[in-house]
Amino acid sequence: MYNMKIEFKIKIYNIKIILYVSDNLITVADKIKKKHKVKLYKLSNKEIKKIDGCVIGQFMENDNLLYVLIQSKNGKVCVNTLTHEIYHLTSKIMKHNDFDFYHSDEPFARLNAFLNEKIIKNKKIKLI
Repeated sequence: MYNMKIEFKIKIYNIKIILYVSDNLITVADKIKKKHKVKLYKLSNKEIKKIDGCVIGQFMENDNLLYVLIQSKNGKVCVNTLTHEIYHLTSKIMKHNDFDFYHSDEPFARLNAFLNEKIIKNKKIKLI
């Protein structure tokens, strides 16, 4: 089984991000459930089997923590899936910080670019 974990913090937003790349997202989700002793809302094992990635934001309010789960195939990640989930990650962080997208989208764009660079340039991730 292929598994990789990347952790980092974004100090300006006081958020910790844990990204898992795995060929078995159910195992990763079960690990998160066990660690936090909770059920992941809106994310049953049946649903996990159908997805290529997701952002779990239910721990943001109390723990300032976001999980990103990305499905791998033969140890590689689809760049479309990865950038799609990074967009959701950006949205959750900005919403959590009461960002007003309609006033100016520049902070959103800068954070999205930072996250894409931070994650995609990680030498462990191999893209399809």
